[in-house]
Amino acid sequence: MFLDACRDNPFASKIRSIPPTRSLSVQQGLAEMKSGEGTLIAFATGPGQTALDGEVGTNSPFTRGADGQHRAPGVEIQQAMTQVRAQVNEETNKNQLPWGHTNLIGSV
Repeated sequence: MFLDACRDNPFASKIRSIPPTRSLSVQQGLAEMKSGEGTLIAFATGPGQTALDGEVGTNSPFTRGADGQHRAPGVEIQQAMTQVRAQVNEETNKNQLPWGHTNLIGSV
């Protein structure tokens, strides 16, 4: 599963205006997610971070990176994701680092 979303909470400003409680807090980005056996979740950026969108009419840095890598025949998915992370990290001047959670039990 590939998630190219900014990971920002659209309700953050509304939640911040509510008096604080022990069960309600607002942080930047969204929380970490975990995957089940045999899966890989690739995120545009890490937990607690927000991802950059593309310019109007273009894809985001993460989508550009992933699109280029999925077209390379015979590349193992974890190797491809390492290349995507490097490309996005460079393209965004180290402001965005894609993140993943994997429980793969074989090569894909």
